[in-house]
Amino acid sequence: VVSTQSTGDDDAISVNSSALLWQLGDKRLSSPNVMKMIEHLNILSQWVSTMILRESDMKDRKNVMEFFIQSLQHLRRINNFYGIMLMMATFHSSPISRLKKTQSLLSSESKKILQQCSELLQPVNNYKSYKTALYNAKLPCLPFLGNYLTDLTFINDGNKTMIDGEINFKKCEMIAKVLYEMKLFQAKKYDFWPLDLYQNFFQEHCIPASDEERWALSRAAEPPKGK
Repeated sequence: VVSTQSTGDDDAISVNSSALLWQLGDKRLSSPNVMKMIEHLNILSQWVSTMILRESDMKDRKNVMEFFIQSLQHLRRINNFYGIMLMMATFHSSPISRLKKTQSLLSSESKKILQQCSELLQPVNNYKSYKTALYNAKLPCLPFLGNYLTDLTFINDGNKTMIDGEINFKKCEMIAKVLYEMKLFQAKKYDFWPLDLYQNFFQEHCIPASDEERWALSRAAEPPKGK
């Protein structure tokens, strides 16, 4: 439910047109759809971290971890790479990654899923593993938006818009290529219909703890050595 309902909401946000304006001024004004998508998924990632850390009992904390790891596996099945990236950012965050005792209790299956997703997102050879999986994925598919925004930023910063008083069409072609690829992945929508019960739950209860609170919960769960 977590993976499908969050995916349905992500897919409903159109980012193609506003991505072009990503480099210009206040991004909340120039690229509101991009910012909405990023903020939504960041809040969801922080909420996952909070749900894990609020379990004071180690076995209960392990069970919550395994629940979200199963959600991670489902995100992979439905080719929601953005969701995978954000979920893995949760597990790699300092408050979660330092919980070695809790992680030692994870099942071998859960550890394998985490390892596979970590390998998928390795930045080696310009994210070769991720891009191979992305280009071989069947639609519908939700790529990691950050890669496209990085490409657009590099293209914009590294190439003049005007050369000798004329439009730099080479730059325009490079931008168009990135946007065209984004458009390809929007050709088919996910058929996950938003369920009011779960959407209302997310809106009312997906309130993550602050960075300071999550760090304090992590230290309380597994105190640093010598404490």
